[in-house]
Amino acid sequence: MQKKTDRQIIETIEEYVPADFRNLFKVRVRNARFVQNEKTVRFLCHFLERIQGDQPDAPELFDYVLRFLEQIRESDQIYRALTDRKKVCFRCLEQNARFEQQLGRGNMEILLLQGIRPPQMTRDAALKEMAFIDRISYAVFGRSENLEPALVSSEIMEEADMADMIRSLSE
Repeated sequence: MQKKTDRQIIETIEEYVPADFRNLFKVRVRNARFVQNEKTVRFLCHFLERIQGDQPDAPELFDYVLRFLEQIRESDQIYRALTDRKKVCFRCLEQNARFEQQLGRGNMEILLLQGIRPPQMTRDAALKEMAFIDRISYAVFGRSENLEPALVSSEIMEEADMADMIRSLSE
């Protein structure tokens, strides 16, 4: 079965993407597995219009957008999904910081025996993804969410951390 790329996406690539990258972008869209509905096509076209296609990281950023579109559901609002993904990256940054502290007190084997898992994403990968999300959000929507550590932390706090926080607040 051959998937046909929406004509509007092809026209936007032709108009806004530099000639050096046009075929690459068309092939990547054709091979992507996202649902090409009105919402995703409009988002992708706005992204291509507003992002600078001649920047060195444009293909990498475009690949990220395509992977992101593959991961969201058809019913998801794209901006909300971007914000939620940024929150996940922020939590990973906090987990990395906490894990580094714990690693300083013991070795990896002891932490694993205690049930402490390593973070799912490296610090650099989380920062890079958050930067991509900010660039995409500002380019397409003209805004991006700033995350407050206290709000995000409460969602992932472990029982021991919560007990420490309650104890420190009650003193």
